[in-house]
Amino acid sequence: MNPTIRSIYYKRYGKSLIAIILLLFFFYWTGAFGLNNSWQGHYEWLHSYEFETKHYNNDLDNQIKGYVGDSDTPIYYSSIDEYRDEELTVYHASNAPYLPTIRESADQYFLRNEYYDYGSTSDPNDYQRGVEYYFRFGGSDPIFTMGLMLLAGFALFFVDQKTNFNRFLFSLPVSRRQLFTGKLLYLGLPLLGALALAILGSIFINYFGIPAPYLNVTLPQMLYSGLSHFATMTLLLTSGIFFGALLGNLVLGPAALMGGLFFFVGFFNPFYIQFNDLITYFFPNIHLQNPWTLIVTSVGKTGTTLTTLILFFLFSLVLLGLTERIYQKTSMENDGDFVTDPSLRLPTFLSLCIGSNLFFGIGSTPWSWVFSIDPTEYYVNRSGYWFTLLVQFVLVFIVSFGLVYFQSIQKWWRKRRDLRLKQKSI
Repeated sequence: MNPTIRSIYYKRYGKSLIAIILLLFFFYWTGAFGLNNSWQGHYEWLHSYEFETKHYNNDLDNQIKGYVGDSDTPIYYSSIDEYRDEELTVYHASNAPYLPTIRESADQYFLRNEYYDYGSTSDPNDYQRGVEYYFRFGGSDPIFTMGLMLLAGFALFFVDQKTNFNRFLFSLPVSRRQLFTGKLLYLGLPLLGALALAILGSIFINYFGIPAPYLNVTLPQMLYSGLSHFATMTLLLTSGIFFGALLGNLVLGPAALMGGLFFFVGFFNPFYIQFNDLITYFFPNIHLQNPWTLIVTSVGKTGTTLTTLILFFLFSLVLLGLTERIYQKTSMENDGDFVTDPSLRLPTFLSLCIGSNLFFGIGSTPWSWVFSIDPTEYYVNRSGYWFTLLVQFVLVFIVSFGLVYFQSIQKWWRKRRDLRLKQKSI
């Protein structure tokens, strides 16, 4: 690659890149040390004289392991050591790997999933990709690092556009493809490399810091969980890069990104559940993955399915390919438009309008009511429901059109206003 491009990028972004890398190391490694310290404190408490004499031996409720079936007959721990072992086990499974189909009863669903020992807490070999394993001790909040990766990718192209630095870059005797590849090679690749090291560091901190019987996970399982999380973070980075190159308005661009992210996070779960009902009505043999294991938000024992892992990396490459094409056509004459390439206005509007309506429409539709699967949902007001969908469509259409064609609407309004003033002055 051109050493001049490398020098320019490192001079402009070098300090910011180092700061983001240090933040990644800080949050991943402090989260791992926090898990270790929390586990160690709990271990010392459970082996203390005060716990044994005052809390365990004198309180029968602490000695109850469970109940026989649906009855109130308690099952007691065989000893205090059994209680300690269960309490100190880090990773516990919480969900079956697949959602029920729309036609399945609860009994049929559990019967189909009974061979998954996803409730086990003692044997690390009781492992299944696509099963959510939660940990019982504190760690770092993954939301910050995920948001950091998305915003880093967004800023990588959006900032240059809004600070007119693109004018300088495009005046250099190099192609736009070289400029685009240089950003990925000199800025994006070191960021992903640092992310990989941060993830590996957190894995080894936990693996060597907590005794294996209590950690309840093998090193290959933790590495696969780390790879699943890395795939999620890579998709977030490339998504940020894509939107950073596509969006051009200083206010509406970031607002649309944050608003879309807010609605996606808040509405994804109901959308996915209703989408599962819609798909399994027509294809009953398809079993969709549990939504909580599609996106692996933290490094531990949870790993997504191999199919999802491959799709995440492939979709990241597709986003980079689309971004490169957008970057080639970025127009400096239309600075301030919602999209950087005027020829992308119509495709962006259609994608935003149709995609948003499908997302909200599928997620808000009780398909078991539509297909008359669940008689208990007949209380839904049919006329009111279709009216709500119509209002939703109109609102989404107006917002999508207003965002994409904001500059055109503004120019049209100013032109009309100037024409009126001119007519009045005659």
